[in-house]
Amino acid sequence: MILREVEGKTEFYASKSLIETVKLPLPMIDLPRFGDMVFSLINVKSIQKQYAWIHAALVDSPYGGLAISAYPNTGKTTTAVLLGMKNGFIALDDDMPFINSIGEGYGLSFSNIPIWITAEQRLLSKAKVRLIKFRSIVSAALRYLWYVPYAPNLLLDMSERIANVPLKNQLRTKISSGKTVVDYLFILERGNKEVVPLDCEEAGRKLLMICKREHYALDNNYLLLSYSYFSNEFRFSEILRKRDEIILNFAKRVKSYVIRAKSPLDYADLILNTIK
Repeated sequence: MILREVEGKTEFYASKSLIETVKLPLPMIDLPRFGDMVFSLINVKSIQKQYAWIHAALVDSPYGGLAISAYPNTGKTTTAVLLGMKNGFIALDDDMPFINSIGEGYGLSFSNIPIWITAEQRLLSKAKVRLIKFRSIVSAALRYLWYVPYAPNLLLDMSERIANVPLKNQLRTKISSGKTVVDYLFILERGNKEVVPLDCEEAGRKLLMICKREHYALDNNYLLLSYSYFSNEFRFSEILRKRDEIILNFAKRVKSYVIRAKSPLDYADLILNTIK
């Protein structure tokens, strides 16, 4: 894949493979995975426009916007689904919203959710949904590409193939895309139930570390590093510095808390008790 003249006449190359990198017999040229390169390309261009992708769920509410971040499989999506069931709450994103330095958040609706993720399995189990067990080696490999889309119209063929009841009748969650002004940042962690206020410096540090951990395809993109070496116009270190600055400034404008619970089903109630 070659993308030419993308604001600044940059060129990006990526392997067509989803799972492999490719080395070319040229000086310092490696081709990242296609998905990683597309992700990095979008991230770079958004940062140049003063927006950053963060690893979080985004929920609009009568109390203001809620950004809910955590390490993977902690319970972001589950929490967004449960909050979306409350009056006045709308789940705008479950994984990768955009934010800017002045506290605005933009959700792109729900991404596709792997059906074997523990937190979502527990939520679906509570909704009396029986998932088919994948047992064979072939199906275990295929499940990487087999997703259940959370959407208002969950009576899709895909959902009917993996569940014995319509999800729409069980999960009455308001899901959309859109913008909200974020007033609260919640960082989910496993542990005994508690709510711990965070100062802006600690909140920014935690959010940034989560984003860097999840966005390794950007921070360690060897093609962009090589491109920055050869190009006099592209400064990759400056892109990463701007990303950090956007996230840290965002954290300065919101009220931040660590929410701890042993079950992903408990975070939503703790958040509600905090903001009410």
